[in-house]
Parts: sequence; structure tokens; C-alpha cells
Amino acid sequence: MRNSISNDKISIAINTLGAELVSVKNLTDDYEYIWQRTDDSLKMQAPVLFPIIAGLDDNKYEFDGKIYDMGLHGFVRYEEFELTNKSDNSITFKFKSTEETLIIYPFKFEMIINYEIIDNKLIITNEVINTDDKMMYFSIGAHPAFNCPFDKDEEFSDYYIELEKKETAQRRCIETFMLTGKRELFLDNENIINLNNDSFKNLAIIFDNLNSSYATLKSRKNNREIRVEFEGFPYLAFWSTKQGGSMLSG
Repeated sequence: MRNSISNDKISIAINTLGAELVSVKNLTDDYEYIWQRTDDSLKMQAPVLFPIIAGLDDNKYEFDGKIYDMGLHGFVRYEEFELTNKSDNSITFKFKSTEETLIIYPFKFEMIINYEIIDNKLIITNEVINTDDKMMYFSIGAHPAFNCPFDKDEEFSDYYIELEKKETAQRRCIETFMLTGKRELFLDNENIINLNNDSFKNLAIIFDNLNSSYATLKSRKNNREIRVEFEGFPYLAFWSTKQGGSMLSG
């Protein structure tokens, strides 16, 4: 079920399935910033990743002497959330672990996701509550896909990512959706990542422990931009198709 809230600047829409953000519109010109699945690049638009990010070796892990199966990015994105609160500028969803989730993830928990709009900003808050009697292990992340390019007369190569600060940073290397442990220098006192059709030939661009707290997607041909703040998150990743497509995902 799709739920929407808006103010005089922006409107957003969220599905109860996965509490997934499926629309962010600028109401000044009715422009949609969230990718609308115009091709087969992704099955979803902005899934919440929990309790793992990326994949596991053979989709399996061991906990307390037992082997469990879990697919790419976990399972919460496939679960139906309950709408628990809605006001003019915020909307809240909740999911509780079930007998089915305990089969693949042996922890009882509650997840609360709140979306709030203030002026032209969207603030997303994730809260995970351990309701079990043992230590709970998890990762949580966002995977939003934004339209890129913004306009039809632009190319993917007209765009770049600008970090808050100049960074000297290594890229974490991955294969088949898993970190290899290898690193390669990617930024050398720089804060600009130019996008082109070869940017993602080696899959995602992943950094950890940057000094920056936000990144901005910008065009060289128009004034639209998207700024994403990630303070408190140790990892930042970017991904698109190997050829550069119609979207850029975080």
C-alpha cells in the first residue's frame, strides 16, 4: 500500500512493503528524483537493507553452531510494515520479527522507520530494537536509486559526485557482492568523482570512514542536485549499471 505526505516544497511516497521510499517530488516543477524503474537495473527503488548489506558466501552464515540461509541484502525489504503514525509532515512504519524470520535470522526485534519532511529536506530515521534475550548482530543501510541523468537531453557522463571535504581514500574492492579485503587508492586529496560509462565496471564504489558527512549528485548542465547526508554511517557506496544507465544508487 502506498502512503504519501507533502508540504509546499516536496512530496514523498512510501510503500508499506519494506517501508520503501518510492517517490520524492519537487513540487515547484513536479520533478521526480527517485528512479521509477525505467529499465531492469534494479528490482526496487530504495530498499532498506537489513540485517545484512551485500551478500554472504553461498548465502549462508553460522550462528551458535547452526547454519542459516539468507539472501542478498537480507529480508526486511520483502516484509509488510505496519503504518503506525501519520501527520502532515511525518509518517512512521513498524515491523516485528515473526516465526518465519526467526528461521533465517534467529533474533527477535522491532524495526521502526520514520520519514519526516522539513522544508525541502527528507529526514529518515531507522530504529532497531532488540527484543530478544541475547546479543543481536546486524547491519542496516539505505539503497536509494536516483534519476541520473535528471533530464532526457543529458548523458550519465554530465554528472559528478561532490563530497563535503577533500579526501584521500581507498576504494574497497568487491566480487560477487562481497568485500574481497583488497583496497585501491581512489581519491588523492580530492572531493569530485566524475561519472562515466566505465565508473562501475568493477561494480560498486565503496569507501569507509570518510571525513565527509554528505555527498551531492550534481550536473554540469542544470542546477538540480541531490544531497545525501550519511553522518554516523561508516560506509558510503555508489552503484549503477556497468554501462552507466538511467539511475545512480547509493
